[in-house]
Amino acid sequence: LFRLVKRFGANFSAASYLSIPLTVLALAIITAVAYAVSGRLVTTGATSTVPLLFAAIFSAFFLMVNRRGTLSIVTGVLAIESAVVLLSAVLGAAHTFALEFTIAFDIAVWILIASAFLGMLYREFGVVDTGRAVSTLTEE
Repeated sequence: LFRLVKRFGANFSAASYLSIPLTVLALAIITAVAYAVSGRLVTTGATSTVPLLFAAIFSAFFLMVNRRGTLSIVTGVLAIESAVVLLSAVLGAAHTFALEFTIAFDIAVWILIASAFLGMLYREFGVVDTGRAVSTLTEE
């Protein structure tokens, strides 16, 4: 991720739909709801980790929707995938080596596709942010 940011000159900060205090408040509410709901639903031995992973999934989805730009969407999707993989491991879902290999392959392919997409976007428009790229389009 750092290599992509450095290569394409992207900024770590992106415009958000909500202000920073409202974003922090929304994340706190999402975390509280995740702890309240998933704490009652899961009765396995790892009950302290499961609500945290649910909060991570919902928080990554919220941040992906709240922030503008392509790089935040790519990061959000990877965070959601990682949290889902960890959640399945914590819940003790029995899976074979083939399934674990397929999950790792899926994440690797997603990173390659996202890198190629960001590269094409940068070559075409000179920016990685889709909001600025779309605003530069003109009708011929």
